[in-house]
Amino acid sequence: MNFDRKVETYEKYAVVQKELASWTAEWLPKYTLNSNAIELGAGTGIFTDYLRHVHPELKVTDISNEMVKYGKAKYPTLEWKVMDGWSPICSNVDHIYSSCLLQWADDPICVLKNWYECLSANGNLLTVFFIDGTLDLLKSIGADISAIKYYDENEWLIMFRQAGFKVIRHKVKQVQTNYHSILDLFRSLHGMGAVKKNTINPVRLRQIIKNYESVSIDQNATSLNWIGLKVECCKK
Repeated sequence: MNFDRKVETYEKYAVVQKELASWTAEWLPKYTLNSNAIELGAGTGIFTDYLRHVHPELKVTDISNEMVKYGKAKYPTLEWKVMDGWSPICSNVDHIYSSCLLQWADDPICVLKNWYECLSANGNLLTVFFIDGTLDLLKSIGADISAIKYYDENEWLIMFRQAGFKVIRHKVKQVQTNYHSILDLFRSLHGMGAVKKNTINPVRLRQIIKNYESVSIDQNATSLNWIGLKVECCKK
């Protein structure tokens, strides 16, 4: 992906990520917690904005140097650190948070096991991510540009349990984003950095547009469906 090079434009186009962060924040307590907490894959700090009110001592991490630099400037009172969200270096953590990260994992069970090991005995995980049904339009026109394998809700719940977690609660939300055209759609995805590098050349783009025109009723209005799953869980 190209997130590292899209720091300045990410939040402009991250409409869905903002909505899912707000939705997931509904499960945060309404009071300040003194327990230690870490956010993984924080990006530019969209979910961080909610977490910082609950966890004043929050540790915020991302694998991108540019994202961490941006986040430090945005929320300078928080501790920011470059860290691999798949294999975080931490232990005895009371709360782990992540937003719109887990869908990128090549080996979700391995990642979840790593997160499980980072938690304290009474530790808690709250995460939201995209699941099957997301960006189905792109798949239907041969434009699966992110190379993500989207799992469905049940598959994810099984993986959480296989990693050792006890699922406390979970919920699904569908979000629709609208665009003026298929080109406007791709411009938005590029602006977020959510396009795998070197996947779209001019020839392929023309073919994708042609495929879209063959199935679209209104080529001046395009929409995408995104399916989010939020999960709260703890150690058994």
